[in-house]
Amino acid sequence: MTVELGHPVVFWVRIKSADGALHRVAVNDDAQRRVSAARVGIFCVLDASPPIQAPAVPRAVAGDLSPCVHFDDIVFSYPGSGRSIHQHLSLALAPGERVGVVGPSGCGKSSLVKLLLRFHALDSGQVKLGGVNIRELTSDDLYRHLAVVSQGHLLKIVIFS
Repeated sequence: MTVELGHPVVFWVRIKSADGALHRVAVNDDAQRRVSAARVGIFCVLDASPPIQAPAVPRAVAGDLSPCVHFDDIVFSYPGSGRSIHQHLSLALAPGERVGVVGPSGCGKSSLVKLLLRFHALDSGQVKLGGVNIRELTSDDLYRHLAVVSQGHLLKIVIFS
């Protein structure tokens, strides 16, 4: 068999082409695995039940609620944490009042806002908006009265009257 000068070059080019194709397959396979894992995660989120259920019989709200907030003897811990964030905390915020909540990281400042927005369920106690337990309000009625503007370490809550 006679080997011409061009044959090894063609062979080398074909090997490099195959190597590139194999690399693309490997990269594509990795991307497909990541997409598949993300798909499973997305469906888990979509299939999950919301942690806070809407009230079976919501309280009828005619008009606007008074722009006052009361945390009445609340006890709260994040699910699975085994540690209470708030233990029998009571706090009253009157209309027009400005309150600063300060403390070290993890002491529960942001959780107060999350509880007011009903992102989490209390272990005990009540959060009231305008004298109404927020668990009795529909999400629409609750969120119609609240606005939260977060700016890094500065958090501002506006309660509409």
